[in-house]
Amino acid sequence: MNPSFFLFGSGFAASFFSGLLGVGGGVILVPLLTYAGPFFGYTGDIHRLTSLSLVFILFAGLSGGFAHLRSGAVNVRLLVRLGLGAALGAIGGGILQAGLPRRTILALFALAALAAGFSMLFPLRRREGQTVPPFSPFLALPVSAASGFVAAAAGVGGAGLLLPFMILFLRVPTRIAVGTSLGLVALASLCGLLARAGTGTVDPFSAVPIVLGAIPGAQLGSFISRRLPTPVLRRLFALLVIAVTARIGLTLF
Repeated sequence: MNPSFFLFGSGFAASFFSGLLGVGGGVILVPLLTYAGPFFGYTGDIHRLTSLSLVFILFAGLSGGFAHLRSGAVNVRLLVRLGLGAALGAIGGGILQAGLPRRTILALFALAALAAGFSMLFPLRRREGQTVPPFSPFLALPVSAASGFVAAAAGVGGAGLLLPFMILFLRVPTRIAVGTSLGLVALASLCGLLARAGTGTVDPFSAVPIVLGAIPGAQLGSFISRRLPTPVLRRLFALLVIAVTARIGLTLF
């Protein structure tokens, strides 16, 4: 099989489940490329695979973020204040990832995937409203910076860390937290890619079929999600993500 078809299918699958279940596509794409890629003629080291994931997350975050912005679900002030930390963390993660060993990157990925899995398995209680209460930047900046670092170094969006923090600790309404987190994820991915630009790990020829596959996948996933019992699907998929995380964890020892 031509690897381009596999990359297109991987982008489609990751985006489909992202749209279907409301999860970050990075936790799907990286294991898919890592473990299924060799069977379809595609191989790449972990640094290249996570760069491809960042490209995917960037386009997915921009697409979803603009949709939420049009509906009034993005708080620009919150985006700017948390975005500073996320951008700085992502730049640091993007620069340092070239020197990080494979096991460290996989450990960071497993941490983010585990957070995403448990957030699906035990969803947070919905917080209603539109108003974002005041919060201390000394609390918010370190967390957003850590999220940006993990996102850029491990090729995941970081929403699994940001969403619980914004809803539980900053008391941001759920709808606003979801919309704003997409903007933060896109910003962290962009900064991470820019920081990786000189490392030779960003492969645009592999990124194009992934992005092309992601466009119809997201639309189909969103369409089907309105017709299926997604809470049940989310819990089943959460168990799958946790199982994949455990599989990755076994490779670390």
